[in-house]
Amino acid sequence: MQMTEERLHKIANLAYLEISDAQKPKLMEHMQQMLQVVDILDTVNTEGVSPLVHIHGRTNVCRPDEVKASLPREALLQNAFEHTEEAFVVPRVLG
Repeated sequence: MQMTEERLHKIANLAYLEISDAQKPKLMEHMQQMLQVVDILDTVNTEGVSPLVHIHGRTNVCRPDEVKASLPREALLQNAFEHTEEAFVVPRVLG
């Protein structure tokens, strides 16, 4: 694949980047080098290779959920800057 100025502008637009005329040649050179690496990777035979989902063979490393008693409401609210009898009071952020 060849890096063109049109592709460069499209990528810059998608990334919300402003590119000056002075930056274009160097940036196009770097992008072309990246595309060459991708072209090389594209030639690798992946026939019979299943897609890799995770680098480890583990499927789930999370602990199982356990129901535990929570702290009493009074203990939680005692450190609050401001609260009612049942909830924290926070500054209003939306109109």
